[in-house]
Amino acid sequence: MSNSTVDFLQTWLSYALNVYTLLIIAWIVLSYFRLPYNRFTAISRTFLEDTVQPFVGLFRRLLPRADRRCHRHRRSAPYRRDR
Repeated sequence: MSNSTVDFLQTWLSYALNVYTLLIIAWIVLSYFRLPYNRFTAISRTFLEDTVQPFVGLFRRLLPRADRRCHRHRRSAPYRRDR
């Protein structure tokens, strides 16, 4: 391969990784907000989830779930004293 081909592939890969990183950041930020439903937000969110989930899924299998620890210490019903 010529030097220009290698430079082109390296530049393309760099741009692709930057775009994917921005998609992951957008998915993280949007996951914290509950936006009102409309067609555009639904399509955008579905696109982000379908694009980001294969990569994020790798890490979800490796990390322990935080909500499992929380449920162990939570009472099933609040304590009430009968008067």
